[in-house]
Amino acid sequence: MFFRKANEVALSDNYVRFQLIEYSIQIIKDYFPFGTGPGTFGSQLSLQYPIIYEKYGVGPNILGYNGHRGPIYDAFLFTFTAEMGIGIILYLILLVSIWRKKPLINNHVLKTTKRFIIIAIFIIGLFAPVIMNPFGLISFSILGLISKNGN
Repeated sequence: MFFRKANEVALSDNYVRFQLIEYSIQIIKDYFPFGTGPGTFGSQLSLQYPIIYEKYGVGPNILGYNGHRGPIYDAFLFTFTAEMGIGIILYLILLVSIWRKKPLINNHVLKTTKRFIIIAIFIIGLFAPVIMNPFGLISFSILGLISKNGN
């Protein structure tokens, strides 16, 4: 019952992160290639600089109701691209360079683990800021520990 209700919300058009993706795509188109700068979405700074929220009509379902701040939502890769523009290329280069590194020990399990973590970081990064949370810290730490320095 709980999962059915959660899936109805998460898969509906009113899901906040899908709306953030739509706003981000509009911002990317309007501010390409440099983006709007840090603090556009999901931060304390963004609440003090509401110009983008007002320009794109970001509603209270994202910002909060009755003058109270709502939860800070994020759709990391999309909002990051809206803020940093082509700076997303640096993040993707980081992931590709880690993908190309050989594991510390030439072992099928380590290769598979490394690929799984990179794919997980990318997929979870669509909806969560993986660089700035414990999952991302642990994932990047594991990748650093199992990858060789150099090629």
